[in-house]
Amino acid sequence: MRAEEPDLDILFVGGGFRTTSFLASAPWLLGTRLGIVERRPSLGGGDYHDYGILSTSVGARFLKDVDLAGDWPELWRSPVVREVATAEGPVDLRELAAALDRIGQAVTSALPDGAVLSGRHASEVEIGGSHPSVSLTSGETLRARHVVLATGRREPPHPALAPWPDTTLLSGRVLDPRTRPRILELVRARPGAPIVVAGSSHSAMSALRVLLDMRAADPRTFAGHRIEVLERSPARLFYGSLEEARRSQVPEREILATPEAVCGVTGAVFRDTGLRHESKLLYTRLWDGAVPDVQLVRDTDVEHEADRLGEAALIVQALGYVGRAPVLTMRGQGVLRAADSRRRVDADVRGRLLVEGRRRDDVTALRLDPTPPGHRDNAQYGQDLYAHLSDRLRGLLDPARAGTS
Repeated sequence: MRAEEPDLDILFVGGGFRTTSFLASAPWLLGTRLGIVERRPSLGGGDYHDYGILSTSVGARFLKDVDLAGDWPELWRSPVVREVATAEGPVDLRELAAALDRIGQAVTSALPDGAVLSGRHASEVEIGGSHPSVSLTSGETLRARHVVLATGRREPPHPALAPWPDTTLLSGRVLDPRTRPRILELVRARPGAPIVVAGSSHSAMSALRVLLDMRAADPRTFAGHRIEVLERSPARLFYGSLEEARRSQVPEREILATPEAVCGVTGAVFRDTGLRHESKLLYTRLWDGAVPDVQLVRDTDVEHEADRLGEAALIVQALGYVGRAPVLTMRGQGVLRAADSRRRVDADVRGRLLVEGRRRDDVTALRLDPTPPGHRDNAQYGQDLYAHLSDRLRGLLDPARAGTS
């Protein structure tokens, strides 16, 4: 019996950085039966609009797969896009968002009317039938030959901080300038109480920088409020080479470099996991005791800091991200992964969904989760992801090319 024809050839769930940059890198796809479900009003910068901080990567890396000059000359002439595409250092994430918005407009204009389903939320992705199906909260269901999950990442509340919901803010919220009034409200409510930053990652250092900037702008509100940064283990700091690391590393302050920490492609030490740029500078100043009224509390964990956390006027959770995805279900078997799961979305190095270790060729997870532990600090991971996905989708639409990736 012939399978029912799906609604679309390819359906993207999510229309932020990954979908926008991928489609710009593969403009041939814009002429196919393609759909995009995006919760925001339009394609583009997504959550980057909410982050008033600098990127960890140099700006040019965000658009490295897009041939702007060749495929999108009008975008190459746009200052807002070109400044990001040619940036040799970190960029403000809101400037990146603006560039992605401009690219998203160009991509949308090249698609048929109705291809972008904006203001829609995907609630479930079901596999195991003749084709994957995506259910939307609006009640619609779409079936496609291939589904690409590009829904980004989220910061799940940590169970150990559950006793203090009224004083805990996720680091992502602290980075959003719209949260500043709430921060001031919490600090003013408990004069002299400490402010605790749980974590010492890049997001923790970015949140700390926000707090320091707010303190500088309003010293009266922050007077008497020491800031305490909780660190579970020594830091990883980025270095351009093993030689630089051996010259500059400080025992006890950081994890010392070994050959395993060196990227085989770039030669950098802790290339992916290490603090770099402004976060590295702030951390080293913090270690040296050079940041007034800020203390680094070492070798501790939030599970063991109930007294400290209970006294805090504000707790900033900076304990990591996981992939954001709709409920994943298997027809006839039920839920594979709940939407609120803290577990990674299982996928191979090319993004193909894994179910009980078996590869699915009809669903791709487009870098939802942080780099897997086994591939950290290796620049090769993910470098050809867009090219492989483009080739696989060509094979799907042109069976003569199937199996090339």
